[in-house]
Amino acid sequence: MELTPVERKENLVIEEEDEEVQLQWAAIERLPTYKRCRTALFDFDGGVGGGGKEHAGKRVVDVTKLKADERHLFIEKLIKHIEHDNLRLLQKLRERIDRVNVKLPTVEVRYKNLFVEAECDVVQGKPLPTLWNTLLSFLSVFTKAIWCKSSGAKMSILSDVSGIIKPSRLTLLLGTPGCGKTTLLLALAGKLDKSLKVAGEVSYNGYKLDEFVPQKTSAYISEYDLHIPEMTVRETIDFSARCQGVGSRAGEFLISCTFAFTIGNSCVHLLKYEVQNRLCTDTMMEVIRREKEAGIVPDSDIDTYMKAISVERQKRNLQTDYVLKILGLDTCSDTMLTIIAFITMTVFIRTQMAVDLTSANFLMGSLFYTLVRLMTNGVAELSLTVTRLPVVYKQRGFYLYPAWAYCIPASLLKVPFSLLDSALWTAITYYVIGFSPEITRFFCQFLMLFALHQSSTSMCRLVAVIFRTMVLASTCASLPSWLRWGFWCSPMTYAEIGTTLNEFLAPRWQKVTNGNTTLGNEVLTRHGLNFDGYFYWISVGALFAFTVLFDLGFVLALTYQNPPKMSRAIISGKRLSKLQGKDACNISEQSKNESTPAYSSQTVGGKFNCVKNVVATGRTIVCTIHQPSIDIFESFNELILMKTGGQIIYSGALGHNSSELIEYFERIPNVPKIKDNYNPATWMLEVTSASVEAELGLDFASIYKNSTQYRDSIELVKQLSEAKPGSKDLHFPTHFPQNSWVQFKACLWKQHLSYWRSTEYNLARFMFMIAVSVMFGVIFWQKGKEINNEQDLMNILGSTYIAVIFLGVTNCSGVLPYIATERTVLYRERFAGMYSSKAYSFAQVVVEIPYTMLQAILYVAITYPTIGFFWSPTKVFWYLYATFCTFLYFVYLGMLIASLSTNLDVASILATAVYTLLNLFAGFLMPGPKIPKWWIWCYWICPTSWSLNGLLTSQYGDMSKEIVIFEEHKTVGFFLQDYFGFHHDRLGLVALVLIAFPIVFASLFAYCIGKFNFQRR
Repeated sequence: MELTPVERKENLVIEEEDEEVQLQWAAIERLPTYKRCRTALFDFDGGVGGGGKEHAGKRVVDVTKLKADERHLFIEKLIKHIEHDNLRLLQKLRERIDRVNVKLPTVEVRYKNLFVEAECDVVQGKPLPTLWNTLLSFLSVFTKAIWCKSSGAKMSILSDVSGIIKPSRLTLLLGTPGCGKTTLLLALAGKLDKSLKVAGEVSYNGYKLDEFVPQKTSAYISEYDLHIPEMTVRETIDFSARCQGVGSRAGEFLISCTFAFTIGNSCVHLLKYEVQNRLCTDTMMEVIRREKEAGIVPDSDIDTYMKAISVERQKRNLQTDYVLKILGLDTCSDTMLTIIAFITMTVFIRTQMAVDLTSANFLMGSLFYTLVRLMTNGVAELSLTVTRLPVVYKQRGFYLYPAWAYCIPASLLKVPFSLLDSALWTAITYYVIGFSPEITRFFCQFLMLFALHQSSTSMCRLVAVIFRTMVLASTCASLPSWLRWGFWCSPMTYAEIGTTLNEFLAPRWQKVTNGNTTLGNEVLTRHGLNFDGYFYWISVGALFAFTVLFDLGFVLALTYQNPPKMSRAIISGKRLSKLQGKDACNISEQSKNESTPAYSSQTVGGKFNCVKNVVATGRTIVCTIHQPSIDIFESFNELILMKTGGQIIYSGALGHNSSELIEYFERIPNVPKIKDNYNPATWMLEVTSASVEAELGLDFASIYKNSTQYRDSIELVKQLSEAKPGSKDLHFPTHFPQNSWVQFKACLWKQHLSYWRSTEYNLARFMFMIAVSVMFGVIFWQKGKEINNEQDLMNILGSTYIAVIFLGVTNCSGVLPYIATERTVLYRERFAGMYSSKAYSFAQVVVEIPYTMLQAILYVAITYPTIGFFWSPTKVFWYLYATFCTFLYFVYLGMLIASLSTNLDVASILATAVYTLLNLFAGFLMPGPKIPKWWIWCYWICPTSWSLNGLLTSQYGDMSKEIVIFEEHKTVGFFLQDYFGFHHDRLGLVALVLIAFPIVFASLFAYCIGKFNFQRR
């Protein structure tokens, strides 16, 4: 057959192009090995990234230097339609590797005679974690040690299990809940808990688990997977790629055996896919060598892709773009400190600073407040570190990096923040408060604050990784001799020594007093801080040494400490299913969103049987299920199917065995028919996907609008919208099924059970209260009546001030996570119409009262006799009353802060700012009469000032003993009235105000928890 001139011309062009391609491939083969692995033939079609038709055609490129538009064009060519092109790409990769008979490394896992046993405690009575049961369990540790008796029992989890998991096989592990599936997977991955007794043998390609690092060959992917939420998908994948790296051994980077549960986080699929499909350089080189020997010209696109993903230590590669594309995710892409410093500046502002003992005491208070503010500014590191720990433990378990690789950047990244915080605070407050004007002393204070902030953040990181909770620390002065070592173990000690030496050794404080000593030395001696000037630099060095020591402890704790254990019981799963079934029973219409939790099929079947029984009573239920099984799918009567964009593409009856649904879609031209014994739900989702819709050129939404099902639905809506003759509108006399009193009692009963079983919150705060009370009693042993001079009085007043701030802040911080968790439950139950917000909030308020009262009784019972206050029924009552009101309003304040915050992190930051103001306007560091007029209103509305007023005035307001204070003879009662503004005859007013603060905070909490809804999907 003779060709036309046009066809001959086209053939000639094709032959010329083939010759040009052969020459280009030959040129690539002549390159050095290093460059040849990074050079590929890229086919530009003149589209987006091609630069126009003049740049179209094949071109030799460096795969490590592809531009953004070139990468975009390449990915578009490879996988334009995700569902089909993804498989086609993988098939091409496999064909190229199989064509030259290159075998990828594989792993065969054998387990033989595997036994796993656990030592369990025998619990008598109800096995519930109540406060009493937890306390008994804690005390049983000591009883066992004393009587050497054990109440434990052995439980067999795995018994004589043997088998082989062959490579290139997809193995499904099934079993009833609690049969040992998780334990078997953990045993195969080498991640069993050390407390378990294990016998038997597990080997990988003949190597036992103690002969290599199993975590580098296999990965156990839990159903609860975690990632840092602030990082995007691209950043998460890039981080994983940089940590995993690309080396010269395929076995290190090709995970051939992954034991996985169902994963609900798409990011996990990303990471899994990237690790499992990474091709190493050696494999790529072997493929290229064998193709060259066989004279095979590779597919240019596949060659480019394989070279791009095998480049060693490349910062950003096509693998990330590819993974994002196949998942459809390619489109993702210290004001508070300044305000507090400004408030502090305006509170302590002085236009003229006298050089005397009174002014010195004023400066000491401002310095102490500055140190406390910078010290507590690092507390935000606690919540940040605690929230990151689960992710770090997971990544450490995957051997992405050692612990020090996380700890060192975490420490270094805080240096700029410490510099900024210290610089802002010093620049704003130093000269306005009236410190020594020398510029060198300005920078010395800045350096000291920077060192303190660094040690504070390092200490908080260490505390977070050890205790995994919000733990605060405090220091006190005037310790007994046998506790004086504690004085030197606190960073606050060195910071206070350094800042006071920097100020009171200045030239203006060198005025000689009557005692032949300088005024500055007298001030330092009165406060026990009289050191030589060189001790400033010792303090700076000590703070940096603390920073290094805390960081070293952070590294060691993160290296050797195991992740927190998660307790699990089968009974809890049964109870959860029953509770969810009960939620559905009392609602006429319910919408359920099934978010793919890891329920067993037995549990899911039980839940849907409950749902079907509810429907049989005449109620309406609408559910969403992402991947329904055929049994569950065909349990529904009606189906509403939507596509991206919020358009409905089917709404109607399913029919027997989904017959009506299948008939509807099979009537549409070119739609593939369903196969025999195929799940109709799976087939329906496949044929209506966006890629199939684009491939077939169909618009299912438009087809549905022109169908009889749509017209029938519209007609049915019209019929149901018209009221029947004689019918009446629905009317309910009340919004909720029960009245307010019944709701309150039900909520109070629930909160009582919740508090009684919240051992982590309630038992912990009781134990903490006892420990702190004992510490205060020991530190200030019998100091309550020994008021002989100014320092004795200031010591006992300072102890009360520290107790109010420290214990109050602890109570407030402790309730934040509890309320944040409870609020999530409130949103769900309130949406279901179970009760009103007022019933919940008042029950929450009331249930705190007995626990707070017990705290106050414990504190008073320990501290009152040990500190040695005056034994009088009136004074004891006032001490207990003021302490109880203080603890109570701090708890209610924490509840209010939680109700005003979107999440726990925001609540912690807001609470830190509130603590600062409560400390500043408490009336101790800056007495009320000396606060500037423009801030005095903050003093009167600050609850801590009234707490100090009640505690101090009730104990010492009527004391007529005369002592020397600030070189003047005054009675203790008159000094409290003159210096602090505490009047003994106004205790009745103080009592009313103290009880008013809890009422106000509780009322605001009830209002805010009902009005503000921070729930986000």
